[in-house]
Amino acid sequence: MNTASEFTSAGFVSVTVEPIEDLKMIDTEKVNAVESVSVGGTTDFSKGQEFDKNDEVIIRYHAYKKCNVTIHVDFVSNLVFSKYNVDLLMNGINKGTLEHGEDKDFEFSVDPGEYTFTFENAEPSSVKGEVTLTIDCDMEASYKISCFNDKVSVETLYVDRLTELAEDEVKVDVAASEYKLKNYEEVTTALKTLGFTNIKYEILYDVVFGITADGEVKSVSIAGKTEFTRGDVFPADAEIIITYHMPEDDDPSRETATPTTSLEPPHESPSIYECAYALTNNEYSVYYLFDFDQKIVRNFVTNDTGVLVGTFTGDFNSGLNIWYDYDEGFGDTFKYKTANNDSIVVLIDDMGFEIEFLKASVAEAEAIINQPGYHDMN
Repeated sequence: MNTASEFTSAGFVSVTVEPIEDLKMIDTEKVNAVESVSVGGTTDFSKGQEFDKNDEVIIRYHAYKKCNVTIHVDFVSNLVFSKYNVDLLMNGINKGTLEHGEDKDFEFSVDPGEYTFTFENAEPSSVKGEVTLTIDCDMEASYKISCFNDKVSVETLYVDRLTELAEDEVKVDVAASEYKLKNYEEVTTALKTLGFTNIKYEILYDVVFGITADGEVKSVSIAGKTEFTRGDVFPADAEIIITYHMPEDDDPSRETATPTTSLEPPHESPSIYECAYALTNNEYSVYYLFDFDQKIVRNFVTNDTGVLVGTFTGDFNSGLNIWYDYDEGFGDTFKYKTANNDSIVVLIDDMGFEIEFLKASVAEAEAIINQPGYHDMN
């Protein structure tokens, strides 16, 4: 600060600068503006007035009010490959490491401004993903990251600006997806509790076999927006449309139709694979396709396009041993959970961990692996 330098050059030996953190992001022209200067305890002095060099000089100036920011990272775990740790960088400065698959919160106190958050492979690599966040107040932001062999995928879950709302504004506290599958009456109560006043309904009379519950919500739109997230702000009287399911028989405009029946069995193309097994979680599925003629297995996931190809010996009763030549090479073993029962197999990986897989449709697995982009990694 120039003012401090001027007093130091004049011979004062005790010069202190104190920031007054009261500026918002838009107050750029006021940054570093001096509010007051006191010398020897007085702010009322004139040019040429003499002081002792040991008199304390206190310079108070305007600075940005710090913004307190919480970043929550939801780290999707991979079971097979791309299981690397990830570093978080803020404007190129490393702020910590996330262990693979472990969620973590980061807290910062920063000046208002635009910040780039980079999630990159913790090992020397160019694999990374980035997101930009404009910080102009206290806020909470949440991101979901997934590791791939060529990138770190970053999905913004929400940005919640912790500011006071106007009298006619309402802030949603969950993402639109959180309302799906709930009963429409429960969703209506939640939205009214937040302060929304203009709620309408669209009914889908499409429940036939009872698989979908009566009144189950398909979607919620607010002011025409169906992909809102936590922290989004809307007028209290914004039009809300809740679309939900009801039995087909309840449709007042329903006409009885004559059902048609086909005696022709569905045609299925022959496959080179004899069986498939899968493990499904909330984020993705892991598949194994077995070709017993060639003694080949293909292992792949639905959130990456790399396909691991291995060879195997043995059988599911005594132990089917797989070997992959990928990277430095490693092996897995599969066995029926119950002898001669092919509904569940147990994977024993090279670390000794046991994971259960359920029998899956070969056609379903092939439909995934035949999508554009999937490729053998050997």
